[in-house]
Amino acid sequence: MKKLFMLFSLLLVLFMFGCSKDNIQNEVKIIVPNGTPFVCVGGLLEEENITIENVDGPTGLKTALVGATHDIVIAPLNLGAQLYTKGNSKYVLDSVIAFGNTYIVSKETTSLTSISDLDGKKILAYSQGGVPDILLQYALKKANVNAEIEYQNSLADIVPFFVSDQYEYILAAEPVISTLQLKKNQKINVLDLQTVFGETEIMQAAIFVNPEAKNQDDINKVINKIEKNMNDMNKNTSDYVKKIVPLNTYFSDQGEDVLITSIPKSNLKFMKAKENQTKVEEYLNVLQYEIPNNEFYRS
Repeated sequence: MKKLFMLFSLLLVLFMFGCSKDNIQNEVKIIVPNGTPFVCVGGLLEEENITIENVDGPTGLKTALVGATHDIVIAPLNLGAQLYTKGNSKYVLDSVIAFGNTYIVSKETTSLTSISDLDGKKILAYSQGGVPDILLQYALKKANVNAEIEYQNSLADIVPFFVSDQYEYILAAEPVISTLQLKKNQKINVLDLQTVFGETEIMQAAIFVNPEAKNQDDINKVINKIEKNMNDMNKNTSDYVKKIVPLNTYFSDQGEDVLITSIPKSNLKFMKAKENQTKVEEYLNVLQYEIPNNEFYRS
């Protein structure tokens, strides 16, 4: 009987350990921009000891990277790399989660078969000086296309101008493209800027970690949870969307139909940066950014 009791106790301990091994013991603070990066972590909003702050635009992300206010900052890859190489941020690169989600859009009646169609045209873009703008200008320059670019602060600000026919061409991304089609009843042409970049993969949103945070084990667990969450998102998109829509007004404002349609088109996947350092540096080279040292890549 004593041996049976000891065996039962051992099994109970192993069971409890198995249930708790992924538990986050200390708070992990994350800041993430609205859009597809926030969609990638939406399933973690109900997790204990994980605090997720979603923000519009790059200002809050830059403040976090410089001020070391969060354990994890999900931000444009080029922003984190630039701040690091200039000595303004200590955050190191762990993973890339959002790729090529930058497009030119026109009405169905306006020709858009290649980037050459933009020659001599006016384009309404957003985030002047940010990643989408940099990618657009690179694509135009590479194709030797002269176009006039005007700007709004955000992608959401662009939509009314396009719907009201004030601009023939806009710079856009998912989920706004799906919103135009499903909510605004727009029949559109879509040109993927990745085609201009060829084999160099566009890397947009990345996971940066504060190397001085004391809760590194918990941070590792959260990153593992993000990877699993993204796998679930891509494998069971409909179920995932139904789960996250009630969790935040950003998701409910987008709506289930838009999110279910846009996620498979958004090129969202989890890629460890250290294992793909050559790819990361190839992309930064295209943007003519200074290449960070090896310590920039988190092991």
